[in-house]
Amino acid sequence: MHMELKRVYDESGGADGYRVLAERLWPRGVSKAALRLDEWRRKFRSDQRCRPAAAGLAVAIGLMIFCPTDAGCAAAAAEPTPAATNVYARWPQGPNREASFFPLAVWLQDPRNALRYQALGINLYVGLWQGPTAGQIAELTRHRMPVICEQNAYALQHLDERMIVGWMHGDEPDNAQPLPGGKGYGPPIPPETILRDYRRIQAHDSSRPVMLNLGQGVAWDDWYGRGVRTRHPEDYREYVRGGDIVSFDIYPAVHEQPAVAGKLWYVARGVERLRTWAGNDRIVWNCIECTRIGNTKTRPTPQQVRAEVWMALIHGSQGIIYFCHQFQPRFIEAGLLADEELARAVGAINKEIQGLAAVINSPALPQAATVIASPAEVAPDLGKLLSPRGIALAAKKHHGATYLFAVRMEASPAQGIFQMAGMTGEATIRVIGEDRTIRARDGRFVDDFAPYAVHLYQCDGVGTGLLSFVPEMGLLPGMDTPEYAHRWTDADKARWGEDIRRATARWKEQIPGIKEQLTAERVKSLSNWAKPQMEGYKSVPALNGVELRPVGTDAQRGKLVLEGTLETLPTHSPLVTRWLKVFLLYDVPTQSLTRITITIRGEVLE
Repeated sequence: MHMELKRVYDESGGADGYRVLAERLWPRGVSKAALRLDEWRRKFRSDQRCRPAAAGLAVAIGLMIFCPTDAGCAAAAAEPTPAATNVYARWPQGPNREASFFPLAVWLQDPRNALRYQALGINLYVGLWQGPTAGQIAELTRHRMPVICEQNAYALQHLDERMIVGWMHGDEPDNAQPLPGGKGYGPPIPPETILRDYRRIQAHDSSRPVMLNLGQGVAWDDWYGRGVRTRHPEDYREYVRGGDIVSFDIYPAVHEQPAVAGKLWYVARGVERLRTWAGNDRIVWNCIECTRIGNTKTRPTPQQVRAEVWMALIHGSQGIIYFCHQFQPRFIEAGLLADEELARAVGAINKEIQGLAAVINSPALPQAATVIASPAEVAPDLGKLLSPRGIALAAKKHHGATYLFAVRMEASPAQGIFQMAGMTGEATIRVIGEDRTIRARDGRFVDDFAPYAVHLYQCDGVGTGLLSFVPEMGLLPGMDTPEYAHRWTDADKARWGEDIRRATARWKEQIPGIKEQLTAERVKSLSNWAKPQMEGYKSVPALNGVELRPVGTDAQRGKLVLEGTLETLPTHSPLVTRWLKVFLLYDVPTQSLTRITITIRGEVLE
């Protein structure tokens, strides 16, 4: 891939491609619009020896170039960097690059069913039977259904085909492989062969990711289907090098081996292990069962499928592939579509995920919240192989709101006792999709979990450190600092106009939670002057119509301070005007509010 290093002050060209600012500090005198960035890697740590060449200036085209080839720079480049908003942005012809895209795929299904799968929220095909062929691609194109498929002769002749968004690198090479003539099974395909083939696929086309799907040995060491490599989990550290997207499958709801059968948490174990082996530079997906497959006695219930999906997401899966085949008692390729109840359940799960996709794609916040299950005991194998926690939890933050995703890990009921870090006072927790709310006190709340139950919580952010109250004429925490001093011109307002509009939208999202805490008594407690006059203050104004104006900025860090007047307050002198004010600190790169401060400000008439 072609790479080019540019100064940010150089004019951007139409052929630049994907532009990345690889520097902690924002360059002075350059607007966001003028820079035309696709990504800002602001946590990049450049070595001091790199600064003359790179400081505030490095923009990479196609792929980031952090600094010149210097020993100190190499060490700096090796520092882990946060994932991009969309992990597929590095591939020009890869999957959807929008921040709200989350892969919801089906495995090896007929393209003629694409429309029916789209109705269930499926947005990707993985694998094509004896394909891709011209007819298969034409059918998928007709329904605008992208596909990850093999790099066969047809694909190599049509590398510009827009429906192809990735290359399939075989299936379950880690399992024992059938010998010619039906003479049993030999060893798995060696990892070095997979790595060699991966490089061959990349050599033909590096504009799309390569996907490698592994077997149930990822989650279950005793999986005898690996033959001579059973109980050799160390192989997977080598296998994962053979793909950009690595996936695996295990189907505990219909599993016929007692060691796994009914233990849905094996899905979570596989995801967690694969994430460890894959590292930060590879994407992890997993397969989910949604038919009886070959088990004539049972099939997964809707609740089990939902639990497996959220176990996977909570433990770090970045894509879901539904296995839709049924083999017994008769073969049905589209077994999911033939089961009305499960199809309806999968559609509901996908709708839930799509509504939260941007949140799911946000970085996890492991210190933001904890949960204790009561009873606390878990099955010995769960405690040994995965975690001693009976409820799994993931915390995310998006647009100022905090989200908690929780799932009961066992087939028994429990109570979850949650604690959100940094929250004081009372707050309302919305339980997503359940038409109910829970009151949290100082960040603590309790909820009941049925066997394998999933609960998704949203807190609007007020009470988690976002909202603060400052006494009259007091210093604003984090905003009354010299770097925000700025004399605003009309040109400045035009330059920051889009950011001001976004900050206003974030403010309006927070209003319901703020109204609960902004009482008349709270306003009176902020007053240092005109206290007798404030005694008659009985109600606060409506907040929806507040006009926000910019009053400060730190362009280097991408920060913006806005001020709004909530209302004029009673005063003790005709020469003094007093206002109830709100100040917002807005983070431009993440498009989120990081602080809301309400205070009283006054002015003496000259």
